[in-house]
Amino acid sequence: MQSIKRPKNKKPLVILVAIVALALFIAAAYFLIIRPLTNPSATTAGGDLRPVNDVNYDPPTEQEKQDSERIKQETEKNEQARQNPPQTQSSGSSPIVITISRAGQVDSSVSVRTIIDGAKTGDCTATFTRGSDTVTKTGSIVFDVNSYTCNIDIPTSDFNASGTWSMSVIAKSGSTSSQAATQPVTIAK
Repeated sequence: MQSIKRPKNKKPLVILVAIVALALFIAAAYFLIIRPLTNPSATTAGGDLRPVNDVNYDPPTEQEKQDSERIKQETEKNEQARQNPPQTQSSGSSPIVITISRAGQVDSSVSVRTIIDGAKTGDCTATFTRGSDTVTKTGSIVFDVNSYTCNIDIPTSDFNASGTWSMSVIAKSGSTSSQAATQPVTIAK
């Protein structure tokens, strides 16, 4: 007895492959085209695409240039002080060098941040003067992440007037004091 061979119908198989291919195409189009356009964190208020970070690539402002130059000069001065310590230091003690890393008004307080080299304990004193007016505040030298610092915050209510004040910061540990680090600070009440 011979078996009769029927020709197989390939039509359902072709339809199934076409449906799977169409589904893959739609999924790829969604993830590559439609989804990125609907991500609200990647668009501005006007709907334009923007980069993920908001780095300001504009040229530096005059204030940024002045701040950079002032910090450069202070760093050079402090490096010279490290290399040529004052002779008034008692023998066996190293000089204390204080560097102002930031000083300015933040909301309703004046924030002074310094880096201390040559002392692990002690105090630093920030003195602000404007004409005959003086405001003084003291903070402690502490270890912060990888350096010794002294941070001082002064409420703007301690200052009797707005304007530019001359700031001088001195660090002291035992009987050894640093040379004063100075910087003008603008205060708006």
